[in-house]
Amino acid sequence: MLEVAMLSTFLDHFGVSVSALSGVLAAREKGLDLFGVLVLAVVTALGGGSVRDMLAGDGAVAWLLAPGIFYTVCTVALVAFFICRWWEPPQTLFQVADALALCFFAVAGTRKGMGLGFAPPVCIALGVITGVAGGILRDTLLGRVPLVFQKHTYFYATAAFFGGLIYTLLRGPLGDHLAIWISISSAILLRLGAIRYRISLPSFTLKSNNDESLG
Repeated sequence: MLEVAMLSTFLDHFGVSVSALSGVLAAREKGLDLFGVLVLAVVTALGGGSVRDMLAGDGAVAWLLAPGIFYTVCTVALVAFFICRWWEPPQTLFQVADALALCFFAVAGTRKGMGLGFAPPVCIALGVITGVAGGILRDTLLGRVPLVFQKHTYFYATAAFFGGLIYTLLRGPLGDHLAIWISISSAILLRLGAIRYRISLPSFTLKSNNDESLG
């Protein structure tokens, strides 16, 4: 039990760290000041879990009860802000950081739903919300179409769903610890593989004005 609790704590801090990094990198693209960077990092890292906890009716949101998570986000954001002022991070770093955070959060959200006794489909939905809501809030604040809604994101919410699904299927036969690592690894591989080979869900293809005819 202690080992699982330590693993859960590690996943929480690792997840918010990489998510905060993705928020800092997004803020860098827009040239925001330090306050804007901190706001985006906090929203990106903690937004999904906050929305999940409010929907689940689980009392105060998790980071209010465990402020260490909040301190981790602020520390990562400050360090990344000063490093990225002098270093040009590759574009792929944002995608990888966002993919890691997405998959960690998706499994964490699914796991929390199961701990609260919800049905498996609801748990998976909570996992997807945990994974994507922070990014949606981040992109909304930046005034752009959220990454999860764009075709070129390649299996964004799909990877979150897949991670949650694998966790719910494997938790019983394999135990919590092994199910966590397999589900997170599978989701990350799916997400990065989709980015690498540009695999995405079907989307609407709008006809151009030149193709339209009034007869």
